[in-house]
Amino acid sequence: SEDSVEIGLASLGYIVFSADYVGYGSSLGQSHPYLLKQPSADVVLDLLQAGKKLLQESNIETTSQLFMTGYSQGGYVTMAALKELQENPREGLLATGVVLGAGPYDVNTTLDVLTRGINVPNIFEGLVIDYIMDRLVPSNEITFESTILQRFFDEDRQDDVHNWRPDIAIKLFHGEDDRTVPIESAVSTFNVMKNLGADIELIRCSASPSNHRNCILPYVEYMLSYFDGLRS
Repeated sequence: SEDSVEIGLASLGYIVFSADYVGYGSSLGQSHPYLLKQPSADVVLDLLQAGKKLLQESNIETTSQLFMTGYSQGGYVTMAALKELQENPREGLLATGVVLGAGPYDVNTTLDVLTRGINVPNIFEGLVIDYIMDRLVPSNEITFESTILQRFFDEDRQDDVHNWRPDIAIKLFHGEDDRTVPIESAVSTFNVMKNLGADIELIRCSASPSNHRNCILPYVEYMLSYFDGLRS
């Protein structure tokens, strides 16, 4: 099931908080801010603060360690939360270990790879394309496509979460054969952060083929091994 990873972590003694994104659960029906940096970060950090308060009020003993992880969109959301936490610290929240799997941290690069080859010529023929162009695209606006796409990509750069220097070690996990979230995003993130002086490592999934789905279990296994080595 979707919550099997969380249940597994809890069974190993971790206290688990798993963010319910805006547009799901109790906020069903609201617009979901997919790959938007600030709301993605807020939903995680707000939950962690609320969870910490609940634990204190319930007199549940915990360590001060905080392990952060996520896969796919969860990887992006966790990276956004980590960036926000470093730039605007919240009392009682300090990450101990971070493992991120198959996330689109570099949104622009991710979209660039995914959209390669989409603009295929001659899909519509003759009268069909003429009909569309005559009615929807005035002749003096024939360059609308590149303009709209450029604005789209410019806005997406604001929501990239790969171009900063984390104060904590970052472990990225990704598969070479991933076509859902291309590995180019992780490679770009690794290169940018490494050049900024970050302690970062890119672990390549050994599954065959190393696609998005096949790398979930290897990611979980690596994440557990890494976190267990840091637990006190």
